[in-house]
Amino acid sequence: MSESSPSIAAAEATVVAAPKHFAEIKLPFAEDPETVFCLRNRDIADWERANDASLMATFRYMVEHRAGRAAHIREFIRLGLIGAGMPPVEAMRAVIRYVDEYPIADNFSAALAIVEAALYGTDEHRAQIAKAAADA
Repeated sequence: MSESSPSIAAAEATVVAAPKHFAEIKLPFAEDPETVFCLRNRDIADWERANDASLMATFRYMVEHRAGRAAHIREFIRLGLIGAGMPPVEAMRAVIRYVDEYPIADNFSAALAIVEAALYGTDEHRAQIAKAAADA
């Protein structure tokens, strides 16, 4: 059995649990009061290319006008579920059941919260980083 070098052992001793993704957010959705969503940067880039639109500009419009395209609301929720680890087929089933079968306004706030977390991060994530830094 070989021992780790002192520098590796020291590094392992100082490793703290990595904070969750900066955009991870828990919201009530479907039958779960704490469904995890995470709209990741790679998915944002794909969404922007597919829609020929800026996510930040779309978010600003949605906030200022309290309105948005149904397809965008649906897609933000679907991508948020996938980004949080739900398999794409399961995420699509959830969207069909819990977004498509309800009034669009019922999911508007969730879509805004998912996008806001992706653009600006969450207070919880900032607190985790501050705690990890303080504990180091």
